[in-house]
Amino acid sequence: MSDVLNILAYAIKREEEGEKFYQENLKRVNSQETKAVLEALAEMEKEHGELLRGRYKTLKETGEWLPVLEDIKGASVFQARFEAEKTTKADLESDLSDITILRMAYLIENDLAEFYKKAADNIDNPEGKKLFLALSDWEVEHKNALYKVYQEHFHSNWFDAGFSPF
Repeated sequence: MSDVLNILAYAIKREEEGEKFYQENLKRVNSQETKAVLEALAEMEKEHGELLRGRYKTLKETGEWLPVLEDIKGASVFQARFEAEKTTKADLESDLSDITILRMAYLIENDLAEFYKKAADNIDNPEGKKLFLALSDWEVEHKNALYKVYQEHFHSNWFDAGFSPF
């Protein structure tokens, strides 16, 4: 039981760190598109942390896993919000300054997806496994959406700066 609680405690910490990263970097990004993405991610990491804290508390107090509810907001909510708030192209300077933050955000989501997948592989309880697989799937969707935004910024700046591999 202590191994599972340690996994949950670590996951909670990682979600808190992700939320903090996104909140702090809202001040550093220039494009409205990137700000919308970071705001959505910060909110989702906050929700993931709350979900995990609830599971940790219940598991510690009762030894039972709460069922994973189908109505928990998944990554599709993030994608829908991102598409709804997508803005027009920002200027070259704005995009270049946002690229590094987007890349770091991508790596955070990738690491969390891998962590949750490994956690699911190491948990015998069906509800625990289901929880970590759902979290892994959500982080993969975050990662994929971030990669798309990153690629858009990167490629537009590549050509805007007059550099082309062709």
